[in-house]
Amino acid sequence: MGQVLSLIQTLIWPIFITVLLILGKKYIKDILNIVKTRITSGDSLKIGPLEIETKMNKLFLKTEDEIDKVEDIAKISKKIADIKFWYVIGETYRRNQEWEDARYSYNRALELDDRYTSAYLALATTNLEESKTINDKTRRSVLIKKSLEFCDRAEHIEATFAPIYFRRAIIKTNSEWFSSKEIEKDLIKAIGLDRSLFPFIAREKAFNHFKKLKWFLNLKRVADEEAN
Repeated sequence: MGQVLSLIQTLIWPIFITVLLILGKKYIKDILNIVKTRITSGDSLKIGPLEIETKMNKLFLKTEDEIDKVEDIAKISKKIADIKFWYVIGETYRRNQEWEDARYSYNRALELDDRYTSAYLALATTNLEESKTINDKTRRSVLIKKSLEFCDRAEHIEATFAPIYFRRAIIKTNSEWFSSKEIEKDLIKAIGLDRSLFPFIAREKAFNHFKKLKWFLNLKRVADEEAN
């Protein structure tokens, strides 16, 4: 009798499941779709092992997001490194008075970041230094004007960067077009933005004939007040 009951049970359950699937096929399909949607969206779903799968899905998505962030940081870091590389190469060429190679290098840095103010100032310095090595007044004037244009571009990008005004004051001092008042204006602006620049201003030979003037001594006083 027991064997007969066991046999009936083994036959009844498959039949019951089959009937259930036939009659409730639509509802079961809807339930499975809901479960699938919950899992793929990363929602919490507590159906035994499915809870783990949902959590794994969230973890996977989070990991992919983190990988994207790391890759973005790596790309930015490489770009910054490339900009610095070309800038340093340009500085090396400039110190060796290889003007064209210096310009090429600074421009490569600007191709990577056209708002890199230090490269504009380096180009301004390159033109100024080259102008001191030539006797052709026309060529010299062109270089000085370009130097000032680079300073203006840098100011347009980052008006609070004090070295812009320091550099422009040096360029103006080396030209014949600007008065002491105009140079004073740039130096006052530079000190107003960064008083720690004064030691560099004081050591700059271009300003030697200003150092006993009242406005220049006032710059020193302002810088000393900041230091104290």
